[in-house]
Amino acid sequence: MTVLNNRVVRKKRLILLLILVLVRSWGVGVNARENNRWETRVYPGVIVVKFKPEVVQLWDGTRLLKAPLFTGVPTLDQRFASHQVEQIERMFHVQATLPRKQSTSDLPDISRIYRLNFSTDQNPYQVARDFAQDPHVEYAEPMPINYIEATPNDPQYPEQEHLVQIFAPEAWDIAHGDSNVVIAIVDNGTGWQHPDLKSNVWTNQAEATGLPNVDDDGNGYVDDVHGYDLAEKDADPTNAPEDDAGYYVHGTHVAGLAAAVTDNALGIAGVSWNCKYMPIKASYDNSPQDISKGYEGIVYAADNGADVINCSWGHLGDYSNYEQEVINYAYAKGSIIVAAAGNKSVDTPHYPSGYKHVISVTSVDDSDIKVNYAAWGLSVDIAAPGDEVLSTLPAGIYGRLSGTSMASPIVAGTIALVKSFHPDWNNERIIEQAVFSADNIDARNPEYAWMLGNGRVNLYRALTEENPPPPPPKIALLQARPNDELYGNGNGFFEGGETIVLSCRFRNYSLGTGNNVKFYLDLLDNPYLEPITVSSTISVAADTTFDLSSPLVFRVKNNSPGHMAKMAIGYTCEQSYSRADTISLLIGKTSVLVVDDDDGINNVEGFYLAALQELGVSFGIWDYPKLGTPSGKFLSNFPMVIWLCEWTFPSLTPENQKALQYYLDHGGNLFLSGQDIGWDLMDSDSDNATAAAQQFFRGYLHAEYLSDDSEDDQIVGVLGDPVGSGLSFRIFQPGRELEYQFPDVIAPLPEAYSIWQYHLQGGCAGVRYQGNYRTVYFGFGFEAIDAPDIANPYQISNNRLEVMRRVLDYLSPIRHQPLRDTDDTFNAYPVTVKLDWDTTDVQSVKLFWRKDAESEFQTVTMGKNGSNYIAFIPPLPSGNKVEYYLKLNTVYYSLTSPIGAPQYYYHFDVVTDTIPPSLFYEPLHSTINGKTPIPVTVLVEDNVAVNSQSVFLHYQTPVESDSVAMVKQGQTGVFRADLPPVAIYGDTVLYWFSARDCALSPNRITTPRRQFQVGYEDFEAGLNNWLVNPPGWELDTSSVHSGHFSITGSSDKSYENSGNTTITTNFGFDLSHTDRAALSFWTRYSLEIGHDYGYVEVSSDAGKTWKQLTSPFSGSLFNWTKKIFPLNSYCGPGFNDVRIRFRITTDSTRNGAAGFWSIDDILLRENWRVDRVGQAIPNNTFMLQSYPNPTVLGRPVAIRYGLVSRARVKVIIFNVLGQKVRCLLDEEMSAGNHVIFWDGRDGNGKLVAAGLYFYSFMIKYYSLVGKTEVITKKLLLLR
Repeated sequence: MTVLNNRVVRKKRLILLLILVLVRSWGVGVNARENNRWETRVYPGVIVVKFKPEVVQLWDGTRLLKAPLFTGVPTLDQRFASHQVEQIERMFHVQATLPRKQSTSDLPDISRIYRLNFSTDQNPYQVARDFAQDPHVEYAEPMPINYIEATPNDPQYPEQEHLVQIFAPEAWDIAHGDSNVVIAIVDNGTGWQHPDLKSNVWTNQAEATGLPNVDDDGNGYVDDVHGYDLAEKDADPTNAPEDDAGYYVHGTHVAGLAAAVTDNALGIAGVSWNCKYMPIKASYDNSPQDISKGYEGIVYAADNGADVINCSWGHLGDYSNYEQEVINYAYAKGSIIVAAAGNKSVDTPHYPSGYKHVISVTSVDDSDIKVNYAAWGLSVDIAAPGDEVLSTLPAGIYGRLSGTSMASPIVAGTIALVKSFHPDWNNERIIEQAVFSADNIDARNPEYAWMLGNGRVNLYRALTEENPPPPPPKIALLQARPNDELYGNGNGFFEGGETIVLSCRFRNYSLGTGNNVKFYLDLLDNPYLEPITVSSTISVAADTTFDLSSPLVFRVKNNSPGHMAKMAIGYTCEQSYSRADTISLLIGKTSVLVVDDDDGINNVEGFYLAALQELGVSFGIWDYPKLGTPSGKFLSNFPMVIWLCEWTFPSLTPENQKALQYYLDHGGNLFLSGQDIGWDLMDSDSDNATAAAQQFFRGYLHAEYLSDDSEDDQIVGVLGDPVGSGLSFRIFQPGRELEYQFPDVIAPLPEAYSIWQYHLQGGCAGVRYQGNYRTVYFGFGFEAIDAPDIANPYQISNNRLEVMRRVLDYLSPIRHQPLRDTDDTFNAYPVTVKLDWDTTDVQSVKLFWRKDAESEFQTVTMGKNGSNYIAFIPPLPSGNKVEYYLKLNTVYYSLTSPIGAPQYYYHFDVVTDTIPPSLFYEPLHSTINGKTPIPVTVLVEDNVAVNSQSVFLHYQTPVESDSVAMVKQGQTGVFRADLPPVAIYGDTVLYWFSARDCALSPNRITTPRRQFQVGYEDFEAGLNNWLVNPPGWELDTSSVHSGHFSITGSSDKSYENSGNTTITTNFGFDLSHTDRAALSFWTRYSLEIGHDYGYVEVSSDAGKTWKQLTSPFSGSLFNWTKKIFPLNSYCGPGFNDVRIRFRITTDSTRNGAAGFWSIDDILLRENWRVDRVGQAIPNNTFMLQSYPNPTVLGRPVAIRYGLVSRARVKVIIFNVLGQKVRCLLDEEMSAGNHVIFWDGRDGNGKLVAAGLYFYSFMIKYYSLVGKTEVITKKLLLLR
């Protein structure tokens, strides 16, 4: 089997659909190890269904049914139609003939197991869940994908050290195996004609001596002389053609280890010497690592008399009913199944090696030390050499491979040799002899004591030792089901005074039995719990699942607060072996319930719990993988619920959504966090994006889903938002690689608010809502905050801690408006609280306050006044600072406001107000888009109150200076205004803010002036003004001309050969009012000369047609270089939507290193002339129309003009009578672009009357003798 990369990848990015689910089995469990949530790859468009007998009888044994399907069973026919089932195929050819030593009563009926095929755009788990509800179905489940567990290596021809290690030479002095004993190699094909394998291949005599193209033995397979290819459905079990990864050699290598011909003066020796092997190919030729027909192969092997079946493949993750039934079938027919334990160094059961009736084999090196990749744990039965083991390879050669795949056939060969030596023994005794006689290797692996099975296999001891001692039982707790139904109120909450019963289910993974095994409950000195019945003694059978005959019982004391109670459930046995599992139970109620809905592998709950613990918040944990969906009624016992999804699919099942709807409809407060929740519930590519899911997303989260992946890891808080304001951080989903980072871009619906913004790409990353309930929803995982730098969940990140504190403050049922500074020294200060939650369990609400000079808080019990609670802080002299917080005490928990008190607290000053407001804002970035108003927000805070009519945005350009009143947004301190598009391309805009407070003598603040440039793009604000199509261009930090970012198109990284990728302005430049403009930018590139090209293109019709602005770039330019190109042909009337784009084209070949084209600092400027050295000088003298025109009297107007060389310039204003009003300019000016302003005043400084005026330019050039130009234009002044 191959070392797997079990990573959740959404269906649209992989061919295979990867989904995590909970295995539904007995009861509701805690620490249910059998029901782990390791990621399981399942086949798309396939489920396995076992129908009840009455249904199969209707089909009269039909093996294959195709659409249109009609069975006469209405519920099934409806499901076949709704899921567009294309065909139903019985999975197994079942033979009635049984091995002579087995009884039919042990044989499960696998003839009723069918494979259903349907369209691959449906979720297999949802389809299976629907069929499982049908009364005519025993079970329905997705079909797991099983993979080989080997690591290929280069062929070589050294000695077989593993045979010496397992004492094979000594064993072969005693036995050489029996050719009547057959080992089935269910794998990806075997090169059975290999010189060292051919003589030991199994032969089906009925087919070998029968007629061609006839199923002579009636086993359902034609001409299966030496096995069968179940995937390709032919009689040739030879390995698949060679693949790049080398998986095709796997089955041949496995077969050689178990049963290569021995003592033939050729090649290598197989463990079983003379035993035969049955090659069964269970994979498709184009996917040799995927053992898709593995369980059909097990049935084929059992039906055709295989004594041992080797399975060097499997999967982590979900337990499968149909797979276990197949194992039971083969075991009942007399086959012993041996399987690789898996190539992931974990102690989680792997399947089929973890199933009952399977010998699980892990791998050790030549020193009997567990190899780093090999599995371990209670489910492992035995170890064998599996590292760099020499065996047969296709094409008649030999080589070494590593993996538990290699260890498994060594044990399979051992089993076969023991069976040959003891033909009268039953299978149970054969297994015990092989396993119990292993050499204990715990001393060499102390950290894995008892976790490597009974030790490393010893072939000699397996043949010679009499009655080897059995191992002790190895028992794991699968489930502990608590209930308060017998001795409590049965409401599912384990409260003070109740007696709790724990019904426990266990699995003995050992092949050894246990007599007088004592099971116990240890409450770990919990002062709020007392033992009642804490032990139970029973006998335990080998390899079995069992329940305790009597439950374990404890009592919750009357004074118990809500908390997570840890306790141990363990056992001791006569063989001096003991172990225990730790579980956690929620006792009572807590202020926060954390629903842990991650995948069970990439566990992220620690990020949440560490923050809650640091803040001193009481919390309970609902382990979703083990407990399933909590009911809405259950959730409604908790004032705040944190539901973490990490990156699971489905993010929220329909049952989850219904529970949360109930919770929110009853006034709950929800924090929902996780990657891809929006995609999963809303995107058309998601199988879970149903109408109901979309309604939940919009109707309860109050959000709109915009896009799948922002490609931006920088988050900034929205100014003034109670959760996000003033915070910024980077995000990275911990435990996921870079290519699996998918933060959603979302947007608040009108009734909701944005919390976070993506800094570079723009767009909302978090939404909050408040109404009858409150929600906070992040488009990324809370655990992703600061994870690029602090990925350890228990290493406190300041940002994570502050975000959690603010989220809980926002959701808290303690509603309080903090007191502001005051100059009142005579009246007490009222502190009021409203409890927005059920007050049934409330005992008190208390106020804690102190003056800043005091070390201790004074305590006041707040009085109830209707739905509010109120208390007073006595009046204090001026100059005092008061700190205070609030505490809600209930029967079960305490909750402070603010969260984290007393480390965090509210405060106010008793003082005369002389402090002006404080203003906070994000500096405006330069923008290439000069057509669109720029939204500007500022947070204004004051120690008392802000005068909401006094907040202004001021701006100044070369042609205009003005102010805009800013409007307050809701109840926040945020003010907003739009900065109008008053500047022309190339202008620098100055801006600043001012505000006053409400003091008797108002305090005013004016911020320093800042500036930005219009027409300029430095990419520091991301790609908000650009459209990339198809993807290929991206922000780049590795090479910049200025700042932190440039844009780069890379012919190796972002697109393939024969590419054509563009980055285009997503708006049009308005150049209709100018006759001169130019585009400049800085660039560097390396484009394969004569093959790959970079183009600068312009469109004057909104992007419908494009023209080259200059000749294409090709070749190499490694230093940043400035390029300037005129746009004069695109200026003047009609050119009001001019667009710019950069385009890379590549041909179908590539020679040499990968190419790139980098661009930075783009500037479009009006009135430029480009000379030979790149300077902007007008081609001709010009004077533009004054701006604005007309204009309001008293408002400055700008008059722009350009000179081709140094000249004397006189500018005079005339009225309609021709009278001189004012001389604006009379001096020598240099060549270039200039601007002059008229403020509407005459030569004496008085405002002129409204009306029509003329301005005249008289220009005398020094370098052009006799060259004088006069230009006159008019302007209109209005009142």
